[in-house]
Amino acid sequence: MPFRLAWIAGSLLETVHALAGLEREPKMTRFVAEQLARDHWFSIDSARELLGYEPEHTTKGGTANLLAWLGKTTGKSSAAVVC
Repeated sequence: MPFRLAWIAGSLLETVHALAGLEREPKMTRFVAEQLARDHWFSIDSARELLGYEPEHTTKGGTANLLAWLGKTTGKSSAAVVC
């Protein structure tokens, strides 16, 4: 779905929820559309420099462990878990 369409849908749902007096937030909002449209990357450089932090696992190793665990838990192969 194009960003602009998602943003408009979020705006409409926010308005409908407000007019209907619904307290819960709609599942699609302008904020959600904006967050889904952006890449999110975080750096641990400050933690390394200021605190001497070193991660125990790499992203690649952690992902492999997660897929193995999911496969064991669900009884599916790693490829099936990803799909």
